Amino acid sequence: MIPKPFIGNDLGYFAKFDEGAVYTLPDDGGDDDNLDWNKLPGFSGCTVFHHNSSVRAGWRPSQHRIVQDIKECIQLSAYIYDKGELLRDWDNAPYKREVLLLNDENQGFYVAPGEWFGVRIIDQATNWLFGVGKVDPVIAFSDIVPRVSDIVERRISRFPKTPCSAPPVRSRLNPYFGGDRKSPNKVNMKIAYVKGWEAFEA
Repeated sequence: MIPKPFIGNDLGYFAKFDEGAVYTLPDDGGDDDNLDWNKLPGFSGCTVFHHNSSVRAGWRPSQHRIVQDIKECIQLSAYIYDKGELLRDWDNAPYKREVLLLNDENQGFYVAPGEWFGVRIIDQATNWLFGVGKVDPVIAFSDIVPRVSDIVERRISRFPKTPCSAPPVRSRLNPYFGGDRKSPNKVNMKIAYVKGWEAFEA
């Protein structure tokens, strides 16, 4: 499949999942595939080969916590390749401090099925800026696409990035399930791309 080009150095969108995003994969006695990250949109860093350099949002089901009677059971994370290395969990130095802030069991970023959330990605040449945002509860579970001004909680991290040695030729990265297993459920999601996200960094 020929990658679709991506023009620019930043991407912003709102997204939400339905109940199909909450699942449990069977334990076959090997690696726990429930810990694998699925992917939301992003873009490659320097060339169309995203396994060399890229960033996108990762997600996976979690039975982590209940907040104000809402079961927040989908965990979000930065999902980054740099110099061909996948840096996705808090065990991957030198990203340990930044990703721990995003994924720590007490401070991690979680959403519920049906809840809108924001994602902001910027290639800053020597850093990736990766941000996620909670939406005002008044509209978070509605059919109304949020605005940037509706974000009430932000989590922003910057991750070191190897600079491009030539002008970048990027590809757009679309949602992808896996891991090495197919989804046990049909997962529906809504994604609304947004321009003019300077306020997200405030």
